[in-house]
Amino acid sequence: MAHSCKVCGKRSYSPLCTQHKPRKRIGLIGRRGEEYIKWRDEVARPFLDDYYGHQCAVCGVGGNLDVDHKIKRGSHSELKMELSNVRYLCRVCHRAAT
Repeated sequence: MAHSCKVCGKRSYSPLCTQHKPRKRIGLIGRRGEEYIKWRDEVARPFLDDYYGHQCAVCGVGGNLDVDHKIKRGSHSELKMELSNVRYLCRVCHRAAT
């Protein structure tokens, strides 16, 4: 299905033809999300590496680990950045916990 370019009016297969710069996408992560990601990577992961030794808190497997919240962020947002509320989980245990 052919569309017209919104800038020059030529018929092309995309809403913008190849002669024009593509539109800048809007970021999906807001300011608070960026703050959380920075906290998770700079504070929580080093703490969990020292505390758990880069192993899953449930099964003890190392490798690709996720930071999990014992009490979920959605129901208790005040505990989102508390070190006492986080733990390392492997992907298998993380999926089983949710």
